[in-house]
Amino acid sequence: MSPAENLPVLAGVDASDHSIAAVQWAVTEARLRRRPLWLVHAYSVPLVTAPVLAPPYDWQQDASREAAEAVLERAVRVARREGPDVVVNGDLATGPAGDALVELSGRAHLVVVGHRGHGGFVSLLLGSVASKLAAHAPGPVIVTRAGRPSPPSAAAPVVVGVDGSVVSHAAIGFAFEEADLRGVPLQAVHAWQPPPAPLGDVRLDRRELEAAELHEVGQWLRPWQQKFPQVPVTTTLAAGHAAGVLVEAGRNATLVVVGSRGRGAFTGLLGSASQQVVHHATCPVAVVR
Repeated sequence: MSPAENLPVLAGVDASDHSIAAVQWAVTEARLRRRPLWLVHAYSVPLVTAPVLAPPYDWQQDASREAAEAVLERAVRVARREGPDVVVNGDLATGPAGDALVELSGRAHLVVVGHRGHGGFVSLLLGSVASKLAAHAPGPVIVTRAGRPSPPSAAAPVVVGVDGSVVSHAAIGFAFEEADLRGVPLQAVHAWQPPPAPLGDVRLDRRELEAAELHEVGQWLRPWQQKFPQVPVTTTLAAGHAAGVLVEAGRNATLVVVGSRGRGAFTGLLGSASQQVVHHATCPVAVVR
């Protein structure tokens, strides 16, 4: 086995309930992918205006590390309880959580974090840790929800937003892999804006346009369907903004997968559709760069 084939699933952890949901999801990812799980908690070392480690200030650093160790130990216990067959390792990192996880993400297969955080993960409402990871981590980043650690049903699909861009192609591949590993269907969602109705038979024109769009989506999906023929696939063509369409589709999904950049409705590095999906979706969201 090559080093790349054994890269771990990395999960950022803290003292919040959102972190527990991230650990639970990360355990499942590690088990399905037959990879070790790597839990990391980042904490800040107090700054003091005194000689380093000089009494009576050294106790502050000791207390901070002890608190961080307690958070990490809790996460490790949860992971080993949830996945007794998964190899679990834990490490502490110092400094801002986003910077630490971005630096470590290059040594991981994918990264899992909670939607919001506590302590080292303050305000994980996209714009801090999650946005930094999605923008800079070399691999996929999955953002989980504390209130919904499991899908609504065993057959809930993996939903993927498609638009024909290069990063959308990568997102499709990741979505097919997730659906295959979990034994669930895949739903490809393409948001489009129908052009103004031309003169003539408006209904016929719209049907022809929709057929052309669906044919194009089928072209995007075909290489992955050939690689994963066992994954059932449905295609949804919806008029509207990509973010709203995907958030709605995610209400009954196991996972929503989006590209960090896109074409048309997916334009922007977590500045439009992808950012809004991560912000508003009720299910976990994977952002693929």
